[in-house]
Amino acid sequence: MLKIGDTLTVDFVLYSPFTGNPKDADADVACYLFEGSALAATASTKATKRVANAGAYMATFSTDDLVVGTTYNIHTKADVSGVPIYLITHVFTIEAVRASGTYGDDIDVGTPGVVGFCRIYTFISEPDSLEFPAVCAGTAQIVSIPYAPENIAFLETLIAGTYDNMTGLFFWDVVYGANVKLTIPSIGLDWMVMVPFQSTALLSTLL
Repeated sequence: MLKIGDTLTVDFVLYSPFTGNPKDADADVACYLFEGSALAATASTKATKRVANAGAYMATFSTDDLVVGTTYNIHTKADVSGVPIYLITHVFTIEAVRASGTYGDDIDVGTPGVVGFCRIYTFISEPDSLEFPAVCAGTAQIVSIPYAPENIAFLETLIAGTYDNMTGLFFWDVVYGANVKLTIPSIGLDWMVMVPFQSTALLSTLL
């Protein structure tokens, strides 16, 4: 699945129009990125020769400015043995947005909108991949708060988690010092933690 944020690498081979054998271009090979049926190219680049094999080239394009759900074509223009050659070397569709960084390294997780609360956060991905589930649900159940009267139970105090399926970010905003039971059934999380006295906390540092 190609996502915004990925680097697209395209490999292709040019052939002699006379012999049909792989053959290097006479000069530079140009590659153009077109959006759907657009008449003008969105981007262009010069292909790089794969030194070990005759006629073999590669080109790379950034997907940062492309649009999710849109189909793109890569056209290649070259002269081989004096003959102009123009061909479509690749067709692809952008299917999603990739989070910046690895498992959220560069994602701004934000802070709670209320003073005295901590944002406990983690990142959710599919097993053995960096794909993000379409939906993810979880709760934080407050069991006790240090400064609350003794023998007061908070069994009905459930805080629903917030999930962003474009980045995998999942979080709860909980009051400082509370003892909470965090549950995310889809990943098997069922754990009791104490909320630290800070604005944000990565879940794995509390377990």
